[in-house]
Amino acid sequence: MDEGHDPMADPGQPHLRHNNIYKMNGVMVMKVGDALDQVFRISMLQEPTDEIRNLLCGQSFERALELLLLLRMTPKVRNVPGFLRRAIQEGWTPSTLPQKIDRRLEGVEERYYLRKGYSPDQAHEKVLENRENFKRWNEE
Repeated sequence: MDEGHDPMADPGQPHLRHNNIYKMNGVMVMKVGDALDQVFRISMLQEPTDEIRNLLCGQSFERALELLLLLRMTPKVRNVPGFLRRAIQEGWTPSTLPQKIDRRLEGVEERYYLRKGYSPDQAHEKVLENRENFKRWNEE
């Protein structure tokens, strides 16, 4: 669909317009952002905030659906934007659901690296690296 083209303005085309859904040339068309809003409403039974909408719209449509599936599969998510941000940063997938992490212990570890002279980003990266090494060690 062309930018700025209003399908309702073309009298020669059979159109159906209902809640941002258009029928053009026999095909149902919906904006990606509107589709993601609808999927979020269905999966979470609430309206997405602007922050959630921005996080999801910044991903491919398939990845956004995967993130919503992760959200639905994870019980008791208190901070949905934080969960989505972390899932995006760490590349979570439905087959690699996050495990419960001791945040207090990771905070202690991060402060340790800060005292050793690491930058905040370097300290955080070091903690994530240690977490991955620990997972691999546990799998062996």
